[in-house]
Amino acid sequence: MARMTVTNDGVTARAAPDRHSHGLLGLADRLAGVGGQLRTRSVDGVFTVEATVPTAA
Repeated sequence: MARMTVTNDGVTARAAPDRHSHGLLGLADRLAGVGGQLRTRSVDGVFTVEATVPTAA
């Protein structure tokens, strides 16, 4: 399994939605399509996204 984790620096300003993408829901759908998973969490204003995907044996 390969894993990538991205954590913001605690900045809480919200960006305008990107009308050309499907955001985290789209990413979760694409990962699920290859047997992966997307997890998100927010603790004290720090947002973390973790993506996992299976790797070839």
